[in-house]
Amino acid sequence: MPSTTQRLSRCRDPGRASDESADRTAALSLLVGELAYGDGSIHDDHAKVGILVGSFIAAGIGALILRRTKHTTASA
Repeated sequence: MPSTTQRLSRCRDPGRASDESADRTAALSLLVGELAYGDGSIHDDHAKVGILVGSFIAAGIGALILRRTKHTTASA
């Protein structure tokens, strides 16, 4: 399994400029969790799950806000 540092270097795709900030934030969070708890520990696994779940929840909320804003702007 690649380390978080290797995954972080793969996230830097210039073609995805709009997602770059979110990718960096998630990758940095994973890196900090790995450094804090050590690679392969149970706490590191829990941190990864928490970061990924939080990222998906934030993406869902953001999508709902954008959808609502789009409909509000279109009907005005």
